[in-house]
Amino acid sequence: MKNHSFDFLWIGQAFANAADVFYIVALLSYMYSVSGSIAMTAAVPFAVTLSRFAGGMTAPFMIDRFSYKTILVYSQLIKTMFLLMLAVCLTLFPGEGIFTVFPLISVIAFFDGWAVPIRNSLVPHLVPEDRIVRANGFMAVIDQLVQLGSWPLGSISVSLAGGKEVLYFSVLLFAASTIMMTRIQMRHINEASNEKEGKTKWNSMQEGWKALWKTPSLRVISVVDFFDSIAQVVWIAAVLLVYVEEVLNKSEAWWGYLNSAYFAGLILGGLLCIRFETILKKSIRYAIIAGSTAGGILTLMFGFTTEGTAALLISFLVGIGSEIKLISQITLIQNHTERKLLPKVFAARDAILTGVFGISSLLYGMIAEAYGITILFVLSSVILIGTGIYSFTVRKYVRFIESDQTISSSVLKG
Repeated sequence: MKNHSFDFLWIGQAFANAADVFYIVALLSYMYSVSGSIAMTAAVPFAVTLSRFAGGMTAPFMIDRFSYKTILVYSQLIKTMFLLMLAVCLTLFPGEGIFTVFPLISVIAFFDGWAVPIRNSLVPHLVPEDRIVRANGFMAVIDQLVQLGSWPLGSISVSLAGGKEVLYFSVLLFAASTIMMTRIQMRHINEASNEKEGKTKWNSMQEGWKALWKTPSLRVISVVDFFDSIAQVVWIAAVLLVYVEEVLNKSEAWWGYLNSAYFAGLILGGLLCIRFETILKKSIRYAIIAGSTAGGILTLMFGFTTEGTAALLISFLVGIGSEIKLISQITLIQNHTERKLLPKVFAARDAILTGVFGISSLLYGMIAEAYGITILFVLSSVILIGTGIYSFTVRKYVRFIESDQTISSSVLKG
């Protein structure tokens, strides 16, 4: 990519993603060692999800008041400061520090709800239009590589160095991410996005949601996203750990093997999008249809297989399909949305994903307690196949178009 700002974006995001994983691993280890409670430990990711949802809901108001760069840099800076506060509190008050954990991680996650929509919105601004698919694929590959490496490295680092030391290292990564974000040049994008005239806070917050609902293509993608969020709960750590023990009858090490196979599939899916971007743009609607349908069939097979090797292969294939479908959906949102509305649309999308995923995680837990773990894979399979059928029936609205801004502001005035 000729624009160095894109390099600063993906490098900064890589630092931030690595820091997120390291600090969550360190925090979970600390919470369990201090409280001895699985429920208290499990409350950490739930608090993160809830706070990020709240951040996503308020992001549109900030987008109308401040430039993209201001939001991106200051949200990352605030996250760095609060993570440093968390590390200091746990150092000075190791026993009592548990009471400071939830307020501080909630603030960090809240500002993630501001930063994530901006990051996703910048890609069409920083790369040529004919390289959007490639750029999305590249960033997805980097994200998955960071995830794949950070979880085992984080776990090893916590066991060798200790949780608090890993927290301080996460602070350094957050600081490095902040520096990278300051280097992004946005003068030609949106240095003054203030549009206060005639707008209330409520109007600002509504615009992204209205665009998702009133634009047929975005409405289709939102429906797919909604049901995907429910179905993807079967791949969270808590469900896979029980699946390994009850269905595969394997040791906990197989939980790591399945995660690695899934991430490897995600990485390959991103690489395929980069390699075959021209083909993907022409058949992007069918990538979504096939991704949902094949994902449903594979999820059903995964839930009933008792053979470890087969489970690894299925996990790998699910990862490939999931990543291709995700990149296709993000590309379509970028392609079908007017540039000035893009951050608000992504903010609304992120709120949907985090809110639905958080609620579904709790519901899936109750269903598994009552009916067993296998029923979750059956349920997710039905949801994904149904999503594939829905995508096929509305495929005329889902296509890559070779034009810039396809949603006029008038779509929001109804």
